[in-house]
Amino acid sequence: MTPSRLWAFSAVARSGSAEKAAHDLGVSEAAVSLQVGRIRTFFGDPLFSPSAAGLVFTPGGLRLAGRAADMLELHDRTLSEVTRARGGERLLRVAASSLFDDYTALGLIE
Repeated sequence: MTPSRLWAFSAVARSGSAEKAAHDLGVSEAAVSLQVGRIRTFFGDPLFSPSAAGLVFTPGGLRLAGRAADMLELHDRTLSEVTRARGGERLLRVAASSLFDDYTALGLIE
């Protein structure tokens, strides 16, 4: 499953059609349909079908639609972090409780 396939599926799920998804992504409808077809084959699941009221998702399609945005955000964030790291930037992650955050974290960050 590639990011481009996931972008296409996510756009179709969000917009409700391959035509609208293609417009949103700036590609042809055929390109969107090809990518969605490949992700359907990958999972062995139709994921959704059109109806008069819009798209009807399979249980697997619903799960993928729910996760796609998270997966794509993680992909983009990882690309950004690796690119910045290549330039010498370091990353510090801090986990703290809300109580610590409210009373102490600002002083430490400053």
